[in-house]
Amino acid sequence: MTDAPTKVTFGETRLAAVGGRISLSRPGMGWLRWALYREQAPQAIHIHGRTATLYASAGAAMMLRAEVPLPLIWNLPTPYLALVAAIWRAIDWAGANALPLSIGLGLALLVFGFYTASVAIPNRLRPATVLWLLPRPRHLLAASGYRDYARRWAEGDALEQLALLLAPAEGPLTLEGLLSVLRRQGALCDEEGLHLALESLARRGLLIREDGGWRPAQPLLLPVLRREQGRQAPVRLARRTREEHPLHAGTRRFLEAAGFTVREADPFGFLCTSPDRLWEDLSPLYIRLAPGRSLDLEAFRELREAARNACGGDLRGRAALVVIDRPPRAGDLHQIFALRAQEEFTVVPVPYSLMTGALLEGREREALREQVDRYVGRADLYDITAAVTDVLSFFGRSALLADLRLRLTAGRSVLLFGLRKVGKSSLLGRLREEVPWPVALVDLEGYTGGLSYVYEEALRGWTAALHLAHPGLELPDLPDWDELPDAGARAHAFHRSVVGLLERLTALPGRPGLLLFLDEIDLVFGRPEYLDFAAVLRSVAEDPHCGGRFALLAAGLEPTMNRKDRMGEDRNPFYRFFGEVPLGPLDLEDARTMVVSIGGQMGVAYDGDALTLLVEAGGGHPFLTRQLCSRAVRGLERPGRVDGERARRAVEAYLREPRNYMAETLWGVDAGGPPPEEADLLRSLARQQPQPTDVLIPPDLHPDRRRRYDLALEHLRDQGITREGEGGWELTLPLYRRWLRRYVLNLNE
Repeated sequence: MTDAPTKVTFGETRLAAVGGRISLSRPGMGWLRWALYREQAPQAIHIHGRTATLYASAGAAMMLRAEVPLPLIWNLPTPYLALVAAIWRAIDWAGANALPLSIGLGLALLVFGFYTASVAIPNRLRPATVLWLLPRPRHLLAASGYRDYARRWAEGDALEQLALLLAPAEGPLTLEGLLSVLRRQGALCDEEGLHLALESLARRGLLIREDGGWRPAQPLLLPVLRREQGRQAPVRLARRTREEHPLHAGTRRFLEAAGFTVREADPFGFLCTSPDRLWEDLSPLYIRLAPGRSLDLEAFRELREAARNACGGDLRGRAALVVIDRPPRAGDLHQIFALRAQEEFTVVPVPYSLMTGALLEGREREALREQVDRYVGRADLYDITAAVTDVLSFFGRSALLADLRLRLTAGRSVLLFGLRKVGKSSLLGRLREEVPWPVALVDLEGYTGGLSYVYEEALRGWTAALHLAHPGLELPDLPDWDELPDAGARAHAFHRSVVGLLERLTALPGRPGLLLFLDEIDLVFGRPEYLDFAAVLRSVAEDPHCGGRFALLAAGLEPTMNRKDRMGEDRNPFYRFFGEVPLGPLDLEDARTMVVSIGGQMGVAYDGDALTLLVEAGGGHPFLTRQLCSRAVRGLERPGRVDGERARRAVEAYLREPRNYMAETLWGVDAGGPPPEEADLLRSLARQQPQPTDVLIPPDLHPDRRRRYDLALEHLRDQGITREGEGGWELTLPLYRRWLRRYVLNLNE
């Protein structure tokens, strides 16, 4: 080589030398440059392994030798070197265009910074979130709509906010999957409440409804929301779901009113202590909340472990409560008794409806003690004469409950009538817990003869219901009845109070109205003050200011109050005012469920033939069927089983009782029996059934007499004692027919 610019190829290696600098390359590889002497170019090159040896003349007979290490990429395969070469050319080009590139890059950074600021400042994004967005252009572009997204998210309650935070950004969201995630997070919710929350999110455009589930409507904004809210947001929101859930707040209020000091033991449980002698056998007491859950084996295991952790390990001889809001299955109830027998650990299911009813009536201590004694002791749960409304004791009537709920919340008043002990009071109590409007339930069996009693009880009931459901709602003061001079002033004060309450309720979601339930309405009908009583209530119900947001539900034995036009010379204010709903026996399948479920609570099971015999003998009448089962379980060792022979002995024993339900209530032995026409019809059907109407009531009877028989048959039908089937009329209750044949007709069965 010479001092002049030189380009030489040695095999696959290319060398260029210009002004004392050399460039060395191989195929597919950019130039590697070294500087030796500014005035002498290398004259020879030798490459061995990863070293290049360069030779250059030093004058006379001397040579300069330089060894240069080759970079690692020298030995890479040619395709990779092609990429390196391309990058090197790009670097060469950038070096040659440094100024315009710097200006362009500066402008790009300026525009990017301006856009980032225009996103971050109006949307109030934290610096950490902005830094997270910088390398994520898709999320950064979407973040321009974050403020509106966050506003719509914040409009929801705690469960809605938490559900969206925990929802997967990609892929479908199922109700069951999200419910499991929420429970692991410590949120208190049930399937129905979560479904309503997801539907609310969908209405606000945060979720999209798909077949089988939901998905986020703006998945790029969901990670931004999570980063803005921080890692503690799910914990905080889960705590709020517990505090805002009516089961949590209502249970705490109930336990404190019952005399316990309550502290949170875990996200789903309380640990309660009390120095009161009433609770010395229970304190400390663990209470588990189980909204929307069945008492299955998994729930029992969770309860047992939580109780063991809260109470210090040993559970023998102890009891724990589980608060439920849906009926347990019979098998679940048998599991309670299995645990009690195997581990000496008693689980007491407490319906939330029992708590709310006790809070309204101010009998929290009594209600809790009675419920505990049912499971700790050996109470006969069939032999209950009072009305039953909780989910452990009330069965069937679901379609009727739904129908009544629709009628009443549409402002239409209803008269419910039927036999004694057929379940009217229980239905009123159950409906009070299910209907969304505040309910005042007035039992007229305690009626003292003054309208002030009804007015005062109604206003007190509404106020108590509103304080329980909406503790922060400001309510108008109640009238001072003692200062009102006469019945007209009291009626006017009651009317004004109802309108005032309805005005306050307009601020609540759904603009609820007021419902007044009157039990034993027959006790008022026909009394001197009845006309004023009926006129006042009808005037309130039809007041335009109430706007269909006030309705009555009256329960009695007869529908006469709704069918009689005149009361002497006066018109009946309630004439055709109510929609009539007769209440008959339960469906036999619901009666079977009742028998099995209550038996499960007592540790009692039934053979198939025993269950069929008891249910069919009772004809679906809830009180009569319970009485038969009560006889069947007397003296039975629990847990135990009722067989067919035991059931037959129980039915026979009840038939022989001189003052059983058939004798006292259906036939009315103390009053000398039913009216003559009804007695004739009952005897005829007891002899033979079914009978067509023309056979049961011969058409050749005198018109007046035939009319009396027609009215008697109508009354028996309204009372649920008879029914008309395809073959004609028959008695509804098989056991009543047996009783009539044996003790009225003196016939052999």
